[in-house]
Amino acid sequence: MIASASGHYLRAGGQAMVEIGYNQGRSVASLFEDAGFSDVAVHQDLAGLDRVVVAHHL
Repeated sequence: MIASASGHYLRAGGQAMVEIGYNQGRSVASLFEDAGFSDVAVHQDLAGLDRVVVAHHL
């Protein structure tokens, strides 16, 4: 829901950043890619676990 709706609230060039569970990186990144975002990246925390997905709105 956040991935599909956030594009309506962002200007072109804006970013969406969401905190995720350690095992959700690939699936959440795919949701943003499917919603039309670009340069989707999963960032790890200090323990090396997936923690944040960043996606750019075109």
